[in-house]
Amino acid sequence: MATTSSFANVSKAVSLVAFTPEVSQGTKNVKFEVATGSGTSVTVSTGGSGRDDAALANAPDDLFNGCQLYVVDGTAAGDLHTITDFTESGGTATFTLGSSLSATMSSGNVIWVLAPLPASNFTIAPTTENLERDFHRLGLDKASPVKGINLNNGSTDVEVMGLVQELGNGDTYTLDRFSQLMACFGSQDSYAGTLISGGSSTTTRWDVSSASGFSVDDIVMCNGEARRVTALDTVSTPNNITVTPAASQEPEDGDEVFGFEVTTPDDTGHRSVTMLFLQDDQLIEAAGCILNIGMSATFGEIALFAVDWDGETWLVTDAVDLDGTQLSKNPIGVTVASAYFGTTEMCLNSFSFDLGHGRQEIRDACSNGVRYFVRERASTLQVVFRDKNKIPLETWQKTGTKARLLLQIGNAAGAVVVIEGWATVGDPIGMADVGSTQYWDATFQFFDDQTSTTATTARIARG
Repeated sequence: MATTSSFANVSKAVSLVAFTPEVSQGTKNVKFEVATGSGTSVTVSTGGSGRDDAALANAPDDLFNGCQLYVVDGTAAGDLHTITDFTESGGTATFTLGSSLSATMSSGNVIWVLAPLPASNFTIAPTTENLERDFHRLGLDKASPVKGINLNNGSTDVEVMGLVQELGNGDTYTLDRFSQLMACFGSQDSYAGTLISGGSSTTTRWDVSSASGFSVDDIVMCNGEARRVTALDTVSTPNNITVTPAASQEPEDGDEVFGFEVTTPDDTGHRSVTMLFLQDDQLIEAAGCILNIGMSATFGEIALFAVDWDGETWLVTDAVDLDGTQLSKNPIGVTVASAYFGTTEMCLNSFSFDLGHGRQEIRDACSNGVRYFVRERASTLQVVFRDKNKIPLETWQKTGTKARLLLQIGNAAGAVVVIEGWATVGDPIGMADVGSTQYWDATFQFFDDQTSTTATTARIARG
């Protein structure tokens, strides 16, 4: 919630962690002066000189969908609304809200646009380069070497969330703030679900009302089990899809098949964001941030995204009035989880995923100082699973088995995340003693599109 302080110091209490997608890397577009605002519409003139208004010029449609708009002053001060649509055309940026403003806004009123995160363990290091000075004063020590351009880096843990709007039969895909977060890593696809039709489905062939909305390699879920589509038939009556690995039971007539939002990592051109960190009422804005993401948990715990970044500039502002709300959804607990390598199920104890986006610093006058770009990707998934047989050591590792790896966390629509892709065992498989029971400790490496024509990256699917 918004905070104020009568003390001459800043407490360590973190009141808000958020991000805002950037139109241009390194240029903040988080705080604007309103041109008009009434009902469910707020406009900003991109030709204006106020705040970050000009930074919205040529912004792509839907850039802020799922984010929140907070009103700072005027008769609607304190309003907080979810942005359901965003467009920019002819020098006017239009925010469409999911609920009506409490009062008509006046020209010049100030708004913030941000996507709050359910975050913990937040750290940020805004720094100035520590360059040596040449100037010496007679008889005295050198002047302070703190000199140079601004840089920042940081990290935070974020509770893993599924889609705000599930993608079942007839559902419409809706961007939410986690969709915006995942869009920082790659391109996105989405598809709605359907229904099981008739009573002839098998564990690997699901008869459905319509298969036309699916494609090969899509992730689907029925009865809480996520599977990959390997073939589809849109001609037969009813249509059908072939899935792998086999489901634990045959779907029944009327069972719902759910679709997913799938993020496939990009090699270049990653979206940058401005990170916002409100501590007491002092705000740090870190711009030009390029992100990496990981996810880890032990069975029975809550799954957490580990988000880290490098950025190029920062700003600290005292006495800031800013607010945001969290999603009214529960985080995904690893009380229901499964992992498959090919068709072999691994009795999961714990896992640790790293997307492996390696950032490189680019520094020159044309970039106005420093920029960060993703120049490599080495996705890995460490899995600790019960040692039921010798296959992992004698087959997967010894022969270099290549297969599709699928990790599912959660099993309820709107509360499930899947990591999937071609993989092979990387480092030698080790032994892990968990409660006096022997487990395998294997780190899988995902193939990169640049090294295999039949491979896929580590995709992240939310459902």
